[in-house]
Amino acid sequence: MTHDPFGTGALRRAVTEAWLASPTRFREDANSEEDHARGWYRDRVVVELAQNAADAAARAGVPGRLMLTLEPRGFAGDDGYGSDDPGGSDAGWWLVAANTGAALDAGGVASLASLRASAKSGSAGSGSGSDSGSGSGAGSEPVSGSHGVVGRFGVGFAAVRSVSDEILVRSRDGGVRFSLAATREALGLAPGLGHGADGNETGPLHRDRSDVGPVSAQPTDLAASGGAGGEAAGRLVGEAERRGGALPVLRLPFPASGTTPEEPDTVVELRLRDDAAVAAVRAQLAAVDDGLLLALPALDELVIEDDYAGQPGSDLGDAVPHATPRVLRDVATRWRVHRSSGALEPDGSLPSEARRPDWSVLWALPVPGRSAAGGFAAAGLAAAGPTSNAPTWTASTLHAPTPTDVRLTFPALLIASFPVDPGRRGVLPGPTSDRVAAEAGRAYAAFLGELAAGSPDGDTLTGGLPTSDPTAGATGDPGPAPSGTAAPDLLGLVPAGLPAGEVDAAIRASAAQALRDTPLLRPSEADAPVAPRDAAFVAGPLGEEPELARALAPGAPRSLVTVPVRYQALVRSLGADAVDLADLVEALPPEPDAVHAALDALAPHAGEPTVLEAVAGMPLPLADGRVTRGARGTVLLDTPWLAGIARALGVRVVHPDVVHPVLERVGAVPTTPRGLLADAGVRSAALGAAEDVLDDGDAEHLAAVLSARPSSAPDDGGPDGGPGPEAGPGPDDGPAATVSAVLELVRLAVAASGPGDLPFWLGELPVVADGAVAPLRETALPGTWAARHLDLAPVHDGVVERWGGDTLEAAGAHAGLCVYRVSDVVTPDGDDDADYGPDDPAGWLADWDEYLDLLADELGAGAWVGDVAAVLDLDALTDVAGTEPEQSRLAAGLARVAADPDLRRALLTPVRSPDAPDRQAVSYTAWFLRRRLGAPFALGDVPLLPPAPPETAGLDADLLVALGGLHNLADLPGRDWPTVLEGLPDAESGSAGRVRADVARAVWAGLAALARADGPGIAPPRLPALGPAGITVERTDDLAVAASPRWAQLGPVVPAPADVAGALADLLDLPLEGGSDVGPDEPGEPAELDPRVRAVVPGAPATWRRHTTLTVEGRGVAWWVTTVEGEGAVAHAVSPEGLARALAELTGADALLLEAVLRDPGRAEALDAERAWG
Repeated sequence: MTHDPFGTGALRRAVTEAWLASPTRFREDANSEEDHARGWYRDRVVVELAQNAADAAARAGVPGRLMLTLEPRGFAGDDGYGSDDPGGSDAGWWLVAANTGAALDAGGVASLASLRASAKSGSAGSGSGSDSGSGSGAGSEPVSGSHGVVGRFGVGFAAVRSVSDEILVRSRDGGVRFSLAATREALGLAPGLGHGADGNETGPLHRDRSDVGPVSAQPTDLAASGGAGGEAAGRLVGEAERRGGALPVLRLPFPASGTTPEEPDTVVELRLRDDAAVAAVRAQLAAVDDGLLLALPALDELVIEDDYAGQPGSDLGDAVPHATPRVLRDVATRWRVHRSSGALEPDGSLPSEARRPDWSVLWALPVPGRSAAGGFAAAGLAAAGPTSNAPTWTASTLHAPTPTDVRLTFPALLIASFPVDPGRRGVLPGPTSDRVAAEAGRAYAAFLGELAAGSPDGDTLTGGLPTSDPTAGATGDPGPAPSGTAAPDLLGLVPAGLPAGEVDAAIRASAAQALRDTPLLRPSEADAPVAPRDAAFVAGPLGEEPELARALAPGAPRSLVTVPVRYQALVRSLGADAVDLADLVEALPPEPDAVHAALDALAPHAGEPTVLEAVAGMPLPLADGRVTRGARGTVLLDTPWLAGIARALGVRVVHPDVVHPVLERVGAVPTTPRGLLADAGVRSAALGAAEDVLDDGDAEHLAAVLSARPSSAPDDGGPDGGPGPEAGPGPDDGPAATVSAVLELVRLAVAASGPGDLPFWLGELPVVADGAVAPLRETALPGTWAARHLDLAPVHDGVVERWGGDTLEAAGAHAGLCVYRVSDVVTPDGDDDADYGPDDPAGWLADWDEYLDLLADELGAGAWVGDVAAVLDLDALTDVAGTEPEQSRLAAGLARVAADPDLRRALLTPVRSPDAPDRQAVSYTAWFLRRRLGAPFALGDVPLLPPAPPETAGLDADLLVALGGLHNLADLPGRDWPTVLEGLPDAESGSAGRVRADVARAVWAGLAALARADGPGIAPPRLPALGPAGITVERTDDLAVAASPRWAQLGPVVPAPADVAGALADLLDLPLEGGSDVGPDEPGEPAELDPRVRAVVPGAPATWRRHTTLTVEGRGVAWWVTTVEGEGAVAHAVSPEGLARALAELTGADALLLEAVLRDPGRAEALDAERAWG
C-alpha cells in the first residue's frame, strides 16, 4: 500500500458521499472541471505550472527555479516503463515541471481537489494580479518573503486537464495523483468509459510503480450499495456513464510516492493525452520568454527542454534528441521596469476573493540588444515581424498577472492588479478597475518620463524600442535618435489610433492626460526633457531637423523640440504647440550669431517655398546697427571694413557675421566694391552728392576732403593699403565725403579686377581742377597725353596723389583718348529730342543727335542699331584753346587714333542695322572727324575735291578713306554731292559757265554710280550738262536726263547710260528725255545703205531717210532716230557725219568708223580689218 500522508482517502470518501447524496453535485463538479480544462484554461498549462512554482518559491522565501521538460517515455529502447501500470502502457509524451519552493502539504492537496477553494492567501506584491489556483508546492500557510502569491480561486490547476488524463504531483513528504482511469475504477465504471478523447486507455502515472499499491475507490463498492444508497449509487453511475470520459478527475486524489533527495522540491508530471496535446504544450513552451518571469517575480530562473522539438509527437521512430535547453534568467538586466503601487478602498461590488486592499502596476520594456532568445507571445505581445533582439509589437495583452484576453495598444508589457473573472480572461468592471486603469496610465507616463531622463548610469533609451506606430519599418527600429532631441522611440511608445477596448481606452486616457505634464521631449537647447505642454515644434518635415530646432529655439514661445512628421499629431494632442516656420524665424532675436545659425540650419532646405518665404521675413542685423525685415534691398559684403564705406553711401549692408548664401535666394545681393558701384542706391547717393558739390563750388573744401589720407594704417584690414573698418569719411564732411567714398570703391574695384566695365556716371563725380570744381569727365590727369593735347583742365595734384591716376582715369578723368559704347541705339523717327542721363555716354558725345539723323538717313528711321562705339571728347581736340594750335592737336589726335587698336577700330568699323542689312553708315568717330577735316577730300587728282588736309599726313590708306578721302567721284556718298557740286562755276541769268570735259564726265559718272546704288535723292543747284553749245554748267531746274546723245541737239541735258537713266532722273528729280513719239518734222527721202557699209556694221538697217533740212519740234538737228511702224528703227540724217551718229545709236558701232566707211565705202574692208587692234 502506498503511504497516504495527505489523507486522500478521506477526501475521496467525502467527495463520493457528496456525489451519492446529490448526483447533481457530481454533474456540477464534472461540468466545472470541463469548463476550466477545456474552456478558460485550455491553453494555460505552462503558465499555471510556472505560477504554482512561483507561489511555492514565494512561500519558502527562496529563489524560484522551474524546469519544464517535454519528453517521450516507454517507446522502443526505453526500458522500465509500462510493466506494472494498472491502467495500461505508460508509453507516450510527458510534460514534467520540476521547481524549488515550499513542499506540498495536506491543505495544498485539498485545494487541488476542491476546484474552488485555494489554500493560498495574502496580498499580492508588485506584479500581482488575479490568477491561478493551487498547484505544485501549494501550502496552507500565508505568504512570506518579498513576492506575494498569485493564485486565489483554486481553479488554475484545472488547466492540466486540457492536455492530460494522468497527473502526478510529487513532493518531499509524499505525492498525489489524479487519474481518469482511477476515477473510472472508483466509480465502478466499465473500462471503455475511462478512455481518453482519442480512445486510448490511460496508462501509468509515475516512473517507479513498485511503491504504488492497488487503487481503492472507497470502502464500500458503489455498485454493491443497496437500498437508498444503492439507488443513489445507481443514479451516480448512470450519470457517469452518460458523461463518458468527461469525469471530474481532479476531485478524486490518490496517494503517490514523493520525490527523491536528488530531485527538486516538487515535480509535476503530465502524461499528454494525444498528438494534439503534445503540439499544444510544445507551442506553449516555445512561447515562454521573459514576460512570464516579469509576471511572476518570485520565479528567478526558467529552463525549457524539448529534446525533440519539431518532430512527430507520438511516433519517434529513429528520432534522437537534438535541442539545447533554453534558459531564462536575469530578467532585470534585459528589461526596463517601472513599478507603482498604493492603497485601495474596499470595493463591495467585487466578489470577496477578488477584493484587495491595495493596487500594483508594472510596466516593462526590453532593453535594446539584450532581449533573450525566443518570442514575446507569452508576454501577450504579438511580434510584427521575425523575432529579433529588438522586436516590434503592434498590440499587447493585459497581464493580471498572467495573460488575459484583454487587448491593449501599448507596446509595453503591463502587469497590473486588475480584478479578473474566474477564468482570468476578462477584467471585472467597477471602481477598482477604474482606479487601476487610471494608475496604470499615470504609471506609464512616469515610465516614459524615466526613459526620457535616462537611467541612473547615464544610459538612455534611444533606439530599438518597440513602437505602437504601424508605419514603422519591418524591424520597428527607427535608428538612433539624434543627439539632443526627443528620441523618436519614446514617441512611438505612445499609443495611437483607436483603442482596443474599454480597459485600453481608460488606460490611454489616463496616460495621455499624465503625459501632457511628463518631461518627455528633450529640447535642443537644454539637457533636461520638457513636458509636451511646455514644448513647441516646427510643423511639417522640417520639424524633424535637430539642427534647425537648435537654431530656431531662441525664437520659440516654448522649448523647441524635434518631432518626426508621423508623431506630430500625437505630440500636438499631448499639448505641444505646432508653430509655423515663418513665425519662428520672424521671432528670432536680431543678433548676428542667432540669425546666421538659423540660416545655416535652413540652407539644406533653401529650395522649398516655405523656407524662402520664412527667410524673406527674417530680422536681419545691418552693419550700421539697424535691423531690417527681409533681405530684399540689402547687399552682402563679406569684408567687414567695406561696411563703413557702404554706410556713407546709404546702402543697407547686412552685418558681416550674418552674410549667408541663403540670403541671395530671397533678394539680398552679394556684392564687391565693383558691385556696390552698380547699386542703384549708391548711384543715387553719389549723383546727388556730385550735384550738391558742383552747385556749392567750394573747391577748397573739396580739395581738403579728397586729398585727406584715411585715419587707419594700411594694415588695418583694407587691401593694398586701403582703409580699414574706421577709414570711412567723417560724418561732418557732407556730400564731399560721399564723393570720397565712391572714389574709394573705384580704387578697390580697379585694384581687384582692373578698370573695365565701371559705370559711366562716375565721370560726374566732382574734383578740383585748375582751382575750380569740375566733373571728372571734363578733366585731364597732369602730365598725360590728354593734358598736352586736349582742351581739359588738369586735376589738382593733391587729389591725384591721394587716389592715384589709375583710380581717377577709371572714374572718368582723361589720360588720353578713350572709347565708350552707346548702348541700344535706335535711329530717330520723329522730332522728339532725346534726354540723356548720366549713365549714357551719348550725352557727352558732341553733336550726337546730328549723327543719329545721319543714321536715320542711311539706315532708315526707327532702325535698331545696337551698341555704337565712339571715341569720346573729340571736340576737345578741335576746339581752339589750350597750349597748341588746333591743327597740331588734331594731327596728334589722328596719330593716336592710328596707333591705338581700340581707337582705330572705333573709327574704321561701319555701323549696321539688322533692320537694313544691305546698308551701312560710317562710325560716329569717322563722321565727327570728317566734318572737322572738311571731307570729302581728294586722294590724288579728283575733280571738284580739295586736297587731303595736312593733319592727315602720314596716315595709312584705310584711315584716309574712313576720314573722307576719295580716289574718284564715283565713291562720293550721296549726302556729299551737294557740297562737292558747290565747286562748279555759277550759271547766272542764262549765261552758262563752262567746265572741262573730264570734270563733267567725272560728275556724270559719279551721279550714275550713285543712282545705280539706289542712293538718296539730291537736289544740287547746278550741274554740268551737254547741249548744242557743248559742255556747260546749267541750273539743275533747266535740265533733263537723256539716255541718248540725240537729245543734246535740242538743248542741255545730263547724259546717263540707258540702264540707269530713269534712276538718275529720279535721284535728281528731273524729267527723262526719250519719248518714242518725238520725231523729225518731215519724213525725209528713203535711201539705200551701201552694202559695203552694212558688211562692216552687222545689224545696220538697209535703208535710211535723207533730209536736206532736218528739224525736230522746229529745231534743227544733224541726225535723229525714230521707230516707224512696219519698218522698225529708222535713221534720219542730212550728212554722212549725221548718218554715222544715227547708225552708231542703232547698232552700238563706233561713229567715227561708220563715218569713214560712209565717206569712202571702198575702204570698208580695210577699216574693218583694223578693228583687230581694238
